[in-house]
Amino acid sequence: MFSRTLSMAAYCIIGVQQLQEGTTTIGTFVATFGIFHEVGHELEAGYEIMIAMMQAFHSVKNLTKMLNMETDDVDRMASVELRLRVGIEERSKTLKQLTHGKSAEEVASAYQIVDDLIDIQLSNLTYVLNDGGKDVKILDGTSMQLKQGKITCIASGERQGKSTVLRIIAGALKPTEGYVFVPPHLQVLQVEDTPSFLPHSLKSNLIFGVSDDDLSLATCS
Repeated sequence: MFSRTLSMAAYCIIGVQQLQEGTTTIGTFVATFGIFHEVGHELEAGYEIMIAMMQAFHSVKNLTKMLNMETDDVDRMASVELRLRVGIEERSKTLKQLTHGKSAEEVASAYQIVDDLIDIQLSNLTYVLNDGGKDVKILDGTSMQLKQGKITCIASGERQGKSTVLRIIAGALKPTEGYVFVPPHLQVLQVEDTPSFLPHSLKSNLIFGVSDDDLSLATCS
């Protein structure tokens, strides 16, 4: 904007001088002044775009680096396959226990509830954290079984691995050794203790992921 104002002021001085000397006409002066105004406006817009691109460059660079990082797809696929295999084994074992020596009616009922009786299992979990080049063992052979439909509290002192266990159960961390089994029909949602909001309105945060059709139906009902 400053360069446009400066160039137009400079042309005003030169143009007025040319008018006084008779080397240009008033129409030419006005037309040229308009051209300076339009060109200056376009240059200003281009400058603003360039500044916006420069500001976004750092974020795009970080995003590009992140998208090209090595992924853990192979490990996650292996984890899913293990979860499905153990799920089939646990379901078969639990169903056998429920139906042994039972009547046909009780067997039919067992098929309806068997999935809800399979425990969440933490088996020999070990997690080693590299802290400044030094390996720190956060978990060491932790095992437990969690019943579905029950509230379980994990209590310990500060920095004793509570959050690490929860993040491993949620799949956010991969254990150094051992595995976590969550029945295949269940989904795990990790809720962090630090609130996170998208840089949008409160309404947008509250209805994030909800389609307009679903929102309209929910509002009407």
